Amino acid sequence: MKKGIAMESLVTIILIVVGLLVLLAFTVQLIGKSNETLHDRMCTYSAILNSVMNSRISCSPKPVVISTDGVKVMGHDKRVLIGDRYLKTFKPADFEEAVKYTIADQMFRCWDMMGSGNLNLFATDIAQKNHVCMLCSDIMFDNKAREQQILGLDKYMDEKYVTQYKLDKTYTQALSSKIYQYQWKFLYLPIYSGDVSSLGIPTGQVINTDDNYKVVFVAYKSSFLSNYFGKKLGINLGEYKQDAVYFVYLYSNEDFRKNCPVKYN
Repeated sequence: MKKGIAMESLVTIILIVVGLLVLLAFTVQLIGKSNETLHDRMCTYSAILNSVMNSRISCSPKPVVISTDGVKVMGHDKRVLIGDRYLKTFKPADFEEAVKYTIADQMFRCWDMMGSGNLNLFATDIAQKNHVCMLCSDIMFDNKAREQQILGLDKYMDEKYVTQYKLDKTYTQALSSKIYQYQWKFLYLPIYSGDVSSLGIPTGQVINTDDNYKVVFVAYKSSFLSNYFGKKLGINLGEYKQDAVYFVYLYSNEDFRKNCPVKYN
């Protein structure tokens, strides 16, 4: 009798262990698939705490590697939008579209996880400096993708909608704070390139796959930005309710080093 009970207990324990192993495997797989989403949400929570308690934002840059047939984010295969389909692998002919989608997606994710310009971030830092940079994504091209140039990122972001997040907005519209309508687009226009170069504001650019790029969340002190545009360009940006104005930029490695002397992470 005791032997039978012991056997039943052993079977129960084995079933529980097997069940836990299956659950663990499923959880690991689930976390792996949503690794980027989990990272972004943790960054958002940290940003909210910074805006409320002025605590340190804990958000590490995401490594993004683009090849001629696929994209990896944080070591995991990334589905990219080619035409009207999300694909993990694509043909070399679709490489240019994959690059544009990946960059646009990383820029929007950076903007979204940092509060879309509606959180009062970097209060201590911005009080001491005119602007602060926080690196969101480090975009690299592997050896197979070298020696190519990608044109038309501006047009892509003007025309393509942020469909994966069910927003009825183009990327350009989505990358705009409620504080100032289309402010990202306003400062991105090439017409201002000569006047705002000292601000480190990128204008229409060519993506060179021999270089690496940074998606950067940038905060400018509101008073500094308003004063700069008022004196230099005679443009009144209006009153800002927050201490800083926020943007997301795409910098080459060289531009990042040159234009981001104050790096948050």
